[in-house]
Amino acid sequence: MVKCVIFDMDGVLIDSEPLYRIINRKMFEKLGFSVSSEEYSEFVGTTDVEMWTTLKRRYDIDRSIAELNKIREAEHFSFFSDAQLSPMKGIVRLLKFLKTRDVKLAVASSTEEKLVHLILNNIGIIDYFEHIVCGNHIENGKPEPDIFLKAAELFEMNPLDCIVIEDSRNGVTAAKKAGMRVIGFQSDDGAQNISHADMIVDSLEHAQDYIRGLL
Repeated sequence: MVKCVIFDMDGVLIDSEPLYRIINRKMFEKLGFSVSSEEYSEFVGTTDVEMWTTLKRRYDIDRSIAELNKIREAEHFSFFSDAQLSPMKGIVRLLKFLKTRDVKLAVASSTEEKLVHLILNNIGIIDYFEHIVCGNHIENGKPEPDIFLKAAELFEMNPLDCIVIEDSRNGVTAAKKAGMRVIGFQSDDGAQNISHADMIVDSLEHAQDYIRGLL
């Protein structure tokens, strides 16, 4: 029985990954290197600190991780403060459905807390979630299970009673390590291998149908 649904934010609640790619690639160019689409896909679902740690080593960047992350935070916050954003198609209907069934709702996002709250407020869905767990709240980011276990702990809930909706390979791996069932939400580009999810859907309407059968 499903008592709690935990949502990744980027690529599930909002189609933000293409926007991050634009912002990050501009930063990469300013720093004097470029990253292929295949290489960039390694970092989808991970924390920004983990991404910059890898890129700093790989491209011998002469700035500190703290400095790089500070620049990144400023760029992202400026962009998303002014952007006209909309929630992912079908997400509001799904959240309303789950609320009527008294299912607990949480967000578990590797993105920095300040930006998560900004985006969720911008698209008007933040009040649906009782808990929002972010990358800065845990020690190890996805693909480790910490962020999902933290969400279950906040609800004082058995991970077996939780289901996760994720769109990235790292996120699906983390949720499975946490002992939770996972709905893999396949994005349009299909770049992420989420074949290890319990169920793969191409729309949130299909995710709702799957969850309905578990209630």
